[in-house]
Amino acid sequence: MSQRRQLGQQLRAVVKVLCVSDAPDYEQPWQSQGPINSVGSGVIVETSRGLRVLTNAHCVANHEFVEVRRYGKAQKVVASVEAIGHECDLALLEVDDESFFTGMAPVAIGKLPRLGDRVSVCGYPIGGERLSITEGIVSRIDLVCYAQSNRELLAVQIDAAINAGNSGGPVLKDGLLVGVAFQALDEGEQIGYMIAPPVVKHFLKDLEDGTADGFPALGVTAQQLESRAHRRSLGLTDDQTGGVLVKRVAHGGSAYNMLAPGDVLLAIEGEPVAADGTVELRDGELVHYRYFVSRRHV
Repeated sequence: MSQRRQLGQQLRAVVKVLCVSDAPDYEQPWQSQGPINSVGSGVIVETSRGLRVLTNAHCVANHEFVEVRRYGKAQKVVASVEAIGHECDLALLEVDDESFFTGMAPVAIGKLPRLGDRVSVCGYPIGGERLSITEGIVSRIDLVCYAQSNRELLAVQIDAAINAGNSGGPVLKDGLLVGVAFQALDEGEQIGYMIAPPVVKHFLKDLEDGTADGFPALGVTAQQLESRAHRRSLGLTDDQTGGVLVKRVAHGGSAYNMLAPGDVLLAIEGEPVAADGTVELRDGELVHYRYFVSRRHV
C-alpha cells in the first residue's frame, strides 16, 4: 500500500470533537459558570465494546452536549461520553448512529516510540476549520505531570506544534497510533506532549470490566541516596550503589504495612532502583520507579 493511500485511511479515522460544557462555580456553588463551546480532536479505535472515539478527558469535562464530525464530512453526529479517566486525561465517546463508522477502519495502537522517531500530529487546532497535520521528532520520554489531574504518568515529548484544538488528536507513526496529543509547555518553544501508548492501552484494558479503576500509586515519599556516606550510614555496602530511602508511607496506601520509614527500596519488579530513583525502561532509557507501579492494574 502506498504511503499516500495509507495516510488517507488514517485520516478517515480522525474526528473533530465539538463540546458544550458547563463547569460548576466552586465559589458560588448554587450556580454554574455558564456554557462554553470548545473544539478538540479524537481518533477511532477498537475497544472490547466496538468502535469508539478516543479523545482527551479535558475536551469533554463537564459536558452538556457533544458532537463529532468525521474528516471529509460536513455532518455532525451526536455522541455520548461512555467513559472518562481524568487521571490519564482520556475519554471514550460512543456514537449511536452506526453509519458514522461506515467505510472507516480504526487505528491500531502501536508501541512506545523511540527517541528520534518522526511522528505526525493530526487534529483540529486553532487557526482554521480543516484538519491539520504537523510533523515532529520524539525528543524525550519521561513521567510528566498531567495538567488535568496533577498526576505524573508516562508521556512522550515532541517538538511538533500542539495548540488548543489538537487535544485528543492522534499522533501517528507507520500507520499506528503512538500517542494522543494532550498538552504543551507554555514556558518553552515547540515543546508538546502526547499520552504514551502504554497509558492508552492501560485505560482501554481497565474499562473491559465496565469500571475505570485508574492507575495505582505506591503511596511512598522517598529520598535519593546519591551520597556514599549516607548509604553507609544506613548499612549499605559500597557495592550497593543504588536505592532510595523511604521517608513516609501514606496511611492505607499500596505500601502501607509493607514498607516503613527508614526502609531502603533497592529494586522493583526485579529491576534495580538507582540512587536517583530511576529504573531502566529499555536500552539505557531511564524512568522514575513510580512508572513500574502505575503501569499495573488495580
